[in-house]
Amino acid sequence: MRVLMSRLTRAASSGPAKAKFPWIGARVRSRHPLRDEGNALVEFALVLPILCMFITGIMSFGQTLMQYETLEHATAGAAQYVATLRGQTTNPCADAYAEFLRESPNLNPANITLFQVQLGTNTPGTTTCSGNQSQMVLGQTVTLQVKYSCKIGVYGLNLTSGCSLPAQVAEYEN
Repeated sequence: MRVLMSRLTRAASSGPAKAKFPWIGARVRSRHPLRDEGNALVEFALVLPILCMFITGIMSFGQTLMQYETLEHATAGAAQYVATLRGQTTNPCADAYAEFLRESPNLNPANITLFQVQLGTNTPGTTTCSGNQSQMVLGQTVTLQVKYSCKIGVYGLNLTSGCSLPAQVAEYEN
């Protein structure tokens, strides 16, 4: 007991306690020096979700732009088709709608909120107007108006409410 007490008093009076094996700490510090190598990984982990949201938003906006281009192309094609059918059809609205669906295979027909055919100055109907071929007078315009509801979203979050893509084409056939 006496020996233990003398060691404790000597250790307390000599100042801060020193490590019993000082060479272990030096060896660890030499193998793992303090560097900034992990900072880039942490910064990348913080920025990656934001970057992914931007990229997904750009892709979603691009998809909506593609839908708009398809809508414009299909509307023009259907209006031109009906304009060339003068006197050859009994239901120009149904023919316009069928041609529109053929021209736009990647658009969902359930998202069409308005489909209106105007023959000359009369607006006979939407997707069906049987018996209105008499309104298809040579030299008058055929106007087709379509509205398509769209959705721009990122990871299931809808960024637009009430998004509607409009398209209107007037065809004149002699």
